[in-house]
Amino acid sequence: FNLDYELLSFNASYYNEAYYFESINYFKIVIVLYNMFLVINGFALNKYDAFLLIRRTRKQIISTKVITLLFGNMVIVMVVYLLLLIIGLFLTPYMQVNITDLSVLTDLVIFGSVYLLMFTIIYLYTKVIYSMLIIIVGFFITDLSMDYNILRENASVTAKSINLIFINIGYFSNIEYTLFYGKVYGIILGLIMFVVILTKYCRSDF
Repeated sequence: FNLDYELLSFNASYYNEAYYFESINYFKIVIVLYNMFLVINGFALNKYDAFLLIRRTRKQIISTKVITLLFGNMVIVMVVYLLLLIIGLFLTPYMQVNITDLSVLTDLVIFGSVYLLMFTIIYLYTKVIYSMLIIIVGFFITDLSMDYNILRENASVTAKSINLIFINIGYFSNIEYTLFYGKVYGIILGLIMFVVILTKYCRSDF
């Protein structure tokens, strides 16, 4: 045990990077799947919006729903982020917390929010739960298409193209973990999706 502990401590930097890499990749899958079930619960299983129109407008109903779901996304991101820190700090000798962790947390929130909005859009347009699998497939395609530990500008054309919609968090040699096109792009994409949801919901029939 002491030998293993000393080995881990000696190679702390390497194991710390490996821990972050594996944890973030795993948590991305958890966040995407959790947001899919959030949308299913918020739209497919609770179809009582027509009753709410007596007291509220369509814009108020959909805005409240989406904001509530986005809050749920933020909660699960905070939970997995705390798990990453707690497991690393208490169960390993090599975990090192630094200011870049907060940047990763912000990226995960934006990442999860965009996928939640994508799930919402595809359900509003199709009204079929299984159509959400398209988003799951898109996520795995963008994840598999990304090369890690390279300069972002050297990424493949496929990765650059698919990340325009199916955004992803990658590890790049010059900036470490970040959204492929950055936080600002993710926020703008999310706002555009919110407008699409608002427009579609206000024009649709229940």
